[in-house]
Amino acid sequence: MLYQLPVVSLSEANLHGVELHGANLQGADLASAELSEAVLIDADLRSAVLSAATLRDANLSTGSDDRTDTNLTNADLKLANLSDTNLRDAEGVTKDELEEQADSLQGATMPDGQKYED
Repeated sequence: MLYQLPVVSLSEANLHGVELHGANLQGADLASAELSEAVLIDADLRSAVLSAATLRDANLSTGSDDRTDTNLTNADLKLANLSDTNLRDAEGVTKDELEEQADSLQGATMPDGQKYED
């Protein structure tokens, strides 16, 4: 018998400055959540919904594949640290938007699967 964990819903939650280092947020609903200055280093955000979330100054850096298929439609990523982050197949965001907003994309895999180059 297989058990399926419930999807975590933190939609519209105020998580300003929260430290979720290494948290398992796979498939979590974080739509419109306030995550400014949050520390999400190595957090598993595969298939998470971050649409319209505020991620200003957030640290989402990771060396793993834990960002694939993340929904970033209308997310505020101004000054976010996305270094070494795998954004392959991220939805709702383009390379140009990431370059315009993020503080760091060093070593990131972009939505089209290409490594970021300065």
